[in-house]
Amino acid sequence: MRGALLEAPDVVATVRGLLDEGVAAQAIAVLYRSREQGIGVLAELAAAKIAIETEDLERLRSSRVAALVAAYLRLATAPGPATLTDAWRIVYAPGRFVQKEALGRQLEARRGRLSGALADGALARELGQPKAAVEAMAKLSRLLELIRWTTSTREAAEVLAERGELDSQLCPASASEERRAREDAELAAILRLFASFDVAPALAERALREWDPTLGRPPQERVWASTIHRAKGREWRCVVLPRLAEGLCPARSRGDALPGSDDAPAGVDPSPWLEQERRIFYVGLTRASERVYLQASPEAPSRFLAELRGGAS
Repeated sequence: MRGALLEAPDVVATVRGLLDEGVAAQAIAVLYRSREQGIGVLAELAAAKIAIETEDLERLRSSRVAALVAAYLRLATAPGPATLTDAWRIVYAPGRFVQKEALGRQLEARRGRLSGALADGALARELGQPKAAVEAMAKLSRLLELIRWTTSTREAAEVLAERGELDSQLCPASASEERRAREDAELAAILRLFASFDVAPALAERALREWDPTLGRPPQERVWASTIHRAKGREWRCVVLPRLAEGLCPARSRGDALPGSDDAPAGVDPSPWLEQERRIFYVGLTRASERVYLQASPEAPSRFLAELRGGAS
């Protein structure tokens, strides 16, 4: 490993600092462990107007978080009726207790006008929606009205961030703290990305489809952003390894424990998994000729960071 190891509290600030220092964009890489992890990282860089070269653009565009945000903006501003399938995308959340069949009948009664159907508490109760669902739908109707009166995706994203409670739709209450932190970070980054489009909310989905992460700049002015796996055999002057957290790097083991024994009644986790993850991390470290910037997760920092600092047994 040739590159010096440095801390990176923030990916965007680190990349901006390198660019301001005079490091050429094409000499910088942001390498994440998985494509799923990369969604939030790419959104952060894009929202900051940093030109990037990536092969994971479609993964971001089609991500669950981006689709949910886009659905809110579209349904809040659509002039025509909403289908039950479309409406359910933003209405469903485990804690709302909304009955889908009854919601469909609410929409029929209101000729597909989603906000009006959600606001009609008397109709909802008549159709058997529980009290919690009636209250949640009324709250959602007010949210859609607030979005409808915004003039840009920037304003709409601010309303969603403040009042949307999208985290309850994206992450179950039983989720671990580390998963919740990852989902929250991705949601915040996606909202910043939509805000950066700064077009009318009705045009948000189109803006996402047409968004060019290179900003039209030539290759030498683009930061490379991709998985560590795709970086094999390549080298940059400076590399940023973002969000180094347990469950991400190392990724969570997908193998089953070996059968129990007298010495290990609960079974033994297969060791090759951790060794494979450690090798992937090492590939990321060795892609830099000068500096490697490591961003630790504050909630559950990767064990590999402790190993680098001599904390491993």
